[in-house]
Amino acid sequence: MSACIAQYGPQPVTTVVAIDPVTLENITAIKLSQPIAARPTLVANGGNTDMYLAGATRGVRVIWDPKTKTLREDTGWQPPYLLAGQTTGDAPVPLGKWVIFNNNASPPVKAPGVPICAVAVRMTNAADVHRICPWGKTIPDGLTSNAPASFSTDPQKSLIFMQDMLMGGVFAVRLDQSTGRMAIKWSRPDWRTSDYFTAVGPSNNRVLSSQYLSSNFPSQVQTGTWTESVLWVDESTGKTLAQSAVNGPTDLGWMAQPAYAGRWYTMTLRGTIIVYAPQKCSTTVSRPVSPLSITKCPPITPGVTG
Repeated sequence: MSACIAQYGPQPVTTVVAIDPVTLENITAIKLSQPIAARPTLVANGGNTDMYLAGATRGVRVIWDPKTKTLREDTGWQPPYLLAGQTTGDAPVPLGKWVIFNNNASPPVKAPGVPICAVAVRMTNAADVHRICPWGKTIPDGLTSNAPASFSTDPQKSLIFMQDMLMGGVFAVRLDQSTGRMAIKWSRPDWRTSDYFTAVGPSNNRVLSSQYLSSNFPSQVQTGTWTESVLWVDESTGKTLAQSAVNGPTDLGWMAQPAYAGRWYTMTLRGTIIVYAPQKCSTTVSRPVSPLSITKCPPITPGVTG
């Protein structure tokens, strides 16, 4: 909805509705103080459920009380998360004691605009706000900024994964749970993705994956003719572990889906499903996957199998 504001004008304020999951009957509803463009994020809190949303001007928290079956907008928790020149964010992401907001769910309307930042707000104190802006505070001439998907996180490691599909680049950011300060752990300027990230594996050997858009994506996004692959990296370092073959475009703001036996699935804009399957680095492997992966196996040493 945020992409239509320039053409049709501001959105009306949002109404939140609580619905019985069995009967689908409306239980209650409230009108919020501002419009919301993205989906909500829910966090259990002492028997209640807190709903966090990215408002047009400030963060929003709605509290659901299952005992009284009521919804209430928390007027004491309305943190400013936007800088002048940024647009409304995607869904916020909980990370420990904090809620993480992004911005530019639609590109900034007026030049030069401000790139995407990560904004950490303490759940118990809306005045405790911290911001990190890895792309800087000004969008360079000829570029713009947009992230149709929310940030992703690793709660075990207090990591935030930031992406901007038009500026390009991916950043892994560590959040200090005590202070709220954020610092860049690693960056991949070459990695361009519109999607969410998926983390799989144990904490000491975790793999991060997402879409890897071609370098000419910005000039082809309107025609839907770009190409892309799937990239798997070491979550701790950002180092490439594997990269799939290049295929046609998938929908923006989605994700590669992990599945049984190490397989991954994506769905293309042409209505096909692509299955990615891991293979051993060995000359004795059965028939190779076609098209071939971008990553290459290391040279085979006699007597050693990969």
